[in-house]
Amino acid sequence: MQTTTFTHDTVPTEFVESNGVRWAYRRFGTPGKTPFVFVQHFRGNMDNHDSAITDPLSADREVILFDNRGVASTSGTARETVDDMARDMGIFIDALGLPKVILLGHSMGGEVAQELAMQRPELVSAAIFVGTGRAAARVCSR
Repeated sequence: MQTTTFTHDTVPTEFVESNGVRWAYRRFGTPGKTPFVFVQHFRGNMDNHDSAITDPLSADREVILFDNRGVASTSGTARETVDDMARDMGIFIDALGLPKVILLGHSMGGEVAQELAMQRPELVSAAIFVGTGRAAARVCSR
């Protein structure tokens, strides 16, 4: 498969609708392998990810950035629990028609990624947690 010409800083925002939510996302890189889905920190949006990380990863596979429900360009009301955010992330991934993903969660995004892996293990082929706090350890020990 061919790498897109877009980078972290040049990829346009796209939208997909599912379950009454209009999800904003950006997708770039080399298709063909299981894509990375980045999960942002508390109060973060897809603009908060670092191109020094996303661009090198996009050389080998697709990178997908998105805004949670009620955050930045995604419609709806922001969720108040990690469980609900994880369910929403599953809805978003399903809307893109992805059978498997690799999650990269930062801070609270790591907690959300862990919860999605527990809710939908068939969807998550691998996960990377960066700067995830103590609450995430409790999620894993359920």
